[in-house]
Amino acid sequence: MRGFAARGIVIALSIALAGCVSARITTLSAFSSADGHFTVTVPGTMVESTSTGSGPFAAATIHSFLYDEPGGPRFVVIYGDADPGFIASMSTGAALDQFEASNVSATKGQQVSERHLTVSGFPGREQRIVGPGGSYVFRMIVAGNRLYSFSVKGTDVQVQQADAAVYLDSFTVAS
Repeated sequence: MRGFAARGIVIALSIALAGCVSARITTLSAFSSADGHFTVTVPGTMVESTSTGSGPFAAATIHSFLYDEPGGPRFVVIYGDADPGFIASMSTGAALDQFEASNVSATKGQQVSERHLTVSGFPGREQRIVGPGGSYVFRMIVAGNRLYSFSVKGTDVQVQQADAAVYLDSFTVAS
């Protein structure tokens, strides 16, 4: 009998916590870009756009993939190939420092955390930024002279939800 009572408490606690975290029921599916050499799991269909780069990416086409849920979080993947001399002229850490500073500047926010990570064997960083436009979790990796940036933007709760974590953790680069 105690097992049923304990399960009832766990279920009640789960329901209460789900209400606090704004539970979501989302269908996730794999998205891949053959040209971008990446795969990621997203809660909807990503829309691609391209633009011309600047700075060390001046000669590159910047590819952006966006899934923006009305009232929900925004999921973005961006990649571009930097001038090979740019990455060769500094350490990968210094390049990632510059990319982090660009994110802070672009969001007009404040970085609240940073951690080093590896994705598909490539060095990278995760940074969390809180700004006037919302909360952001950026992950950036350097693969040769290609920079990948994939991020989630939304409220503080939205960027910490399960689908945001699945999205961020699912990103892989094909060799």
